[in-house]
Amino acid sequence: MPKHYYYDSRPFEIHELRLLMDAISAAKFISRNETDVQLLHEAIHDKHIVAFQYGRYRTDLNFHLSNEG
Repeated sequence: MPKHYYYDSRPFEIHELRLLMDAISAAKFISRNETDVQLLHEAIHDKHIVAFQYGRYRTDLNFHLSNEG
C-alpha cells in the first residue's frame, strides 16, 4: 500500500525542507526504499515544485488521506 502525505499551506523555507529531509532519513518507521531523500534534495536544488500528500491509518487499519489528499 503506498503511503501518502499532504501539506496545504505556505511554501516551505529551505531550512524547513532540509529539516524535513533529515527527519525522513532518520525515521525508523520509513523504510529506505520509501525514502528518496537524494531525489528530494536534487528537486530542491533545481528549484522544482515538490508535492506531498499526508494521511493517517484509522481504526479500520486502512490509510486515509487527510483533506482529500
